[in-house]
Amino acid sequence: MERTDGSGEIYLVGCSRSVLDLNQEERDRINRARCVVGLNKFVYFNKIAGIVPTHAWFTDDHPPSPRILKDIFTYCHREHLRRLTFVLSTGYERSLRVGALRYNLARVRRRLRLRRRKDWPLLHGPAGCRFEFVARHDWLEGGPWATSLDEPLYSFRTAFTSALNYLAIRYPGSTIRLVGTDFNTPGYFFEEEMRRQALPWDDWTAAMQIEHGTHSAAVTYDGATVFDKFPYIREQLDRAGVRLTCNNPDSEAVLRGLASFSPIVPGVEAWEPMAIQPVRPNGARP
Repeated sequence: MERTDGSGEIYLVGCSRSVLDLNQEERDRINRARCVVGLNKFVYFNKIAGIVPTHAWFTDDHPPSPRILKDIFTYCHREHLRRLTFVLSTGYERSLRVGALRYNLARVRRRLRLRRRKDWPLLHGPAGCRFEFVARHDWLEGGPWATSLDEPLYSFRTAFTSALNYLAIRYPGSTIRLVGTDFNTPGYFFEEEMRRQALPWDDWTAAMQIEHGTHSAAVTYDGATVFDKFPYIREQLDRAGVRLTCNNPDSEAVLRGLASFSPIVPGVEAWEPMAIQPVRPNGARP
């Protein structure tokens, strides 16, 4: 049974602009949760959200993702964000081990005053953090749903899908609460700050989102959108006994029946979604 103060809850937090709609009571409850997974760039902008995740999910490895991850490591070191668990794709495992070796060599060099201390966070993960490495199926194929972390995770179009697979393995029979996972708005809650800092982080999906005015995974690509896979994901979550809820009734996760609406702070009556609606080839609902 979940604790009434929310400390036993599990959250998967994305980067949609609806994160900015959270009030302080909602943020406080999320910050008390046992598990808060922040997707992709979330942890770098956690001050804007007012949320400190327990897990930082970063499994993208296409350019400029390695640069982004280095910047995230530097940010966590600078802000003294410790006890985070980074969930990274297996592609980063070797580079982090190399980074650890270079860091150990750098400690010797620093003693000889041959290297500056500020250089090491770019080569080694932030101190006090844990690292997990996960394999994923091809992002255009999805693959089978994993039942063990020794298997490649389901992955289709967005890290959201593989993070759900991960949480279903970690917390079978639980309720997973979605926040900031709208799939129907362009941009992110940190859009303005990212531009202000002139961060060179845009990849090929950025132009797609601007052109279509929505999340890139909601745009038909190679004949499908992420919504086409919602029935399959829902089926797998049901098999694991996982209930999925979302605090935003306008999120596509709710509108398309993947999750049920439920407020973060109890007091508003929740409602169950209708059956998952079929998706037309262009991504529109009938």
